[in-house]
Amino acid sequence: MATPRTYDPEVEAAFGSGEAAPAPSNTQYDPEVLDAFPDSTDAQSTAEGQKPTLSETMHRGGLANPLNWPIGQFAEHEGSALRSQFKAGAGAIYDLATGKSISDADRRAQRAIEEGTFKPPGLPAKVASAAFDSPANPLNWPSTAFKYAGKGITAAMTSNVMPEKVREAGVYVGPVLEGVANMALGTYGAKKGLGLGEKPPSILGEPGGAVHTPAGFDSEHVAGGVPQGNIPARAAVLRRLGLDTARESALTGDSLAAATDYQISKFSGEPAGVQAKAHFDVEKAALENHAAKIVEKTGGTLGMDEDSLGSRGQTIAAPFDALRQYFSEQKKADYAAADARAKGAPVSDLSSTRELLSDPDFTETLLAKGQGSLLDSVKRQFDRFNSLATQDKAGPAQWTVANAENFRKWMNQVWTPENSATLGKLKAAVDEDVLKGAGEDIYGPARKRVQLEHELLDNPDGVATLFDRDPKTPINRKTAYSKIPDTLWRLAPEQFTNIVDTLKKMPPEVQQHAQAALAEIKAHGANRLHEAGMSTEGQWAASKVSRILKANSSKFQTAFGDTPELLGDIQTLDAGGRILKTPQSYPGAAAQAANMLKRGMMSHAISRGGGSVGALAGSVLGAPGAAVGAAIGEAAGGRLGATFAEKAALNRWGEKLVPLEQLVKPKD
Repeated sequence: MATPRTYDPEVEAAFGSGEAAPAPSNTQYDPEVLDAFPDSTDAQSTAEGQKPTLSETMHRGGLANPLNWPIGQFAEHEGSALRSQFKAGAGAIYDLATGKSISDADRRAQRAIEEGTFKPPGLPAKVASAAFDSPANPLNWPSTAFKYAGKGITAAMTSNVMPEKVREAGVYVGPVLEGVANMALGTYGAKKGLGLGEKPPSILGEPGGAVHTPAGFDSEHVAGGVPQGNIPARAAVLRRLGLDTARESALTGDSLAAATDYQISKFSGEPAGVQAKAHFDVEKAALENHAAKIVEKTGGTLGMDEDSLGSRGQTIAAPFDALRQYFSEQKKADYAAADARAKGAPVSDLSSTRELLSDPDFTETLLAKGQGSLLDSVKRQFDRFNSLATQDKAGPAQWTVANAENFRKWMNQVWTPENSATLGKLKAAVDEDVLKGAGEDIYGPARKRVQLEHELLDNPDGVATLFDRDPKTPINRKTAYSKIPDTLWRLAPEQFTNIVDTLKKMPPEVQQHAQAALAEIKAHGANRLHEAGMSTEGQWAASKVSRILKANSSKFQTAFGDTPELLGDIQTLDAGGRILKTPQSYPGAAAQAANMLKRGMMSHAISRGGGSVGALAGSVLGAPGAAVGAAIGEAAGGRLGATFAEKAALNRWGEKLVPLEQLVKPKD
C-alpha cells in the first residue's frame, strides 16, 4: 500500500490562484500541533461528518487559544506575508534564470509582496521553488539537522524520567538552540553573500604629486577595466569637474561593475538604490554645470532657444554690419571729394564697368545661375545712364560723379539675397572707375579701403553668405539672425577661420563689436556641447559631445585658440563624460544573479532566509507556547532579514564611493 503523501496547504497556495486549499482526505497532520490542542474539534464540521481543517483546529478554543490573541493574529498575518515572499522569491529566480533584468524581476517581486499574490509564470518556477525547499537540497541539510537536533533535545529533556523543572525548561531549550544555530548559519551565509567585512583591493595611491596622463586614459568602460596606471588621471578629470567622490567602477573603467552600479540605481524602493540614483544625478549635474561654466567663461550667453539664437546672431553680425557701414561712409566721403574736385565735370567713361558687362565669363555665369533677366536689366540701365553722360565723338561717353552715384543707387534698389554677390562686383567696378578719375590723392587711399573691404567681407564667400543685407532695408538679410550661429558653425573650416580672423583684424572703430562677436561664436560652440550632453533624460550623452568635438575639431581650435584654459575645460568635459558613461544593460542573467547578492540588492527576495535568523527571537518570545514563538520569530526574522540586507546593500554602496582627494591633490 502506497504511503499517503503529506501536503502543506501553504505550499499548495504558493502555486495556486487563491488561499491555501483544504488538505486532501489522506493528509497527515503534524502530531506536535495536534498534541498542542488535544480538544480541538470543530462542531459544525463534525456534525457534517467532515474532518476539521488544520486552520480550524488551530483556532479552536476562544481566548484560551494564543492564536486568537492580538499577538497571535499578528503572527498569522505575518505568516501570510511570508507566503507572498516565498512566491516572490520563486518568481524572481525564474525571471533571472530566463534572462530578465534585475529591475524587472525586482519590480515583479515587490509587487507580489505588496499585493500578497504572485503567480510564478509556468512550471519552471514551481520546479525551482520546490527544488529550493526540498529536503534533498543540500543547502537545507544544515537547518534540517538543527531542527531534528532541537527536537531530540526537547524530547530528551521532557521525558518522564526527567525532573519536573527540567521538563518545563525542555520545552524551550530545543527551539532556543535551534534558533542560535540557524542564526549563526544565516549570519555566516549573509556575510559571505553580501561581502560584509571583505575589503576589496584598494585602488587608492598616495595623494598629491604630478598626475601622469597616459594615452587613452579617458576611454569608456571595458571588460575587466582600464590599466591601473590610468586611475589617477581619471580621478584628476573628475576632480576638475567638481566631484568630491567617484564610483570605483568609473575610476577602474570596469564595464560589468559599472553596469551593476547602474542597475542598483533602478531600485527606487531600496535605500542603496536611492543613494545610487542620487550619485548618478550628481555626476550628470557636475557635467552640466561644467558645460554651463564654459559658456559663462566665453563671455557669451547661455541658451539655444529661438530668442537666444536671434540675440546671439545679431551680436555676431553687428561688427560686420558696422564694418559695411564704415566702408559705406568712407565711400560717400570719397565720392563727395571727387565731385568737389571735378565741379560737376565728367571724371570717367566707366571702362572697367563696361568691360565687366561684356566679359563672357561674367555674363555666362549669370545666365547659368538663372540671372539672365538681372543681366539684361543692368545692361539697359547702364545704357540709359550712359546716354545721359557727356558725349565725346572721339570716344565713349564721360560720366560725372553724380551719374555714377545714381547708377549705383539704382543697383541698391534691386538688391536681393540671391543677386547680392553679382551687384557687389558691379558696384566695385563703378567705384574703381569713379575714384580712379578723381586723382591719385583720392584714389590711392580709397583703393586701399576697397581692397580691405574685399579681403574682409567678400573673400572667401562665408562672410557674404552670412552677413550680406539689403542696403536699402537692412532688416532684410541673406541669413536671418537666428540662423547665423548654426550656419557659421556649419561653414567649411577655411571659411570659419576667415570669419574669426576677419573679426580679429577689424579696424579699431569696430573692435568692441568684434570682441563681443568672438565671445558669442565661442559661446555657441560651448552651447552646442551643453545641449548635446543634456539631450537625454538619463545619463549625460557623452557620445554626442564627443561626436561634435570630433567633427568640428579644427573649428574649436580656431575659436578657442586664444583661450587655452577654455580648451582645457572642453577637454575635461569630453573626458569626464566618457569616464562617467555607464553601460545601461546587463551582460546576461548569470552576471545578474552573481551580482545581485554581491551588491546586496533584492532584500525582500532573500528575506525568507531571515526566518532562520529570527528563530532565536521567536524562541525567547515563546512564553505563550513554542508554536506561537516560532511563528513570531519567523515573521520578525523576515522583517529583520529585509532590514539587514537593505543596510548591507547601503553599506556596500558606500564602500564603492572613493574620495578623490585620496587620489589627487585638492581642487584649486
